[in-house]
Amino acid sequence: MFSEQLRSVRLAKGLTQAELAVRCGLHPNAIAQFECGGREPSLKNLVKLADGLGVTIDALVNGKK
Repeated sequence: MFSEQLRSVRLAKGLTQAELAVRCGLHPNAIAQFECGGREPSLKNLVKLADGLGVTIDALVNGKK
């Protein structure tokens, strides 16, 4: 599930939700919503998340490196 993968990658990188939000240019509440499964990111935000975490989109969506 995307929400679990996002949280897992963020924690593995040692980032808080607020730190990730700053890196991605997103609101911290958006990160929280993505991680709890309250909403799915748009493609634009998915790219921002992957860039902010330094991983591929595939790593976030499918858990692949």
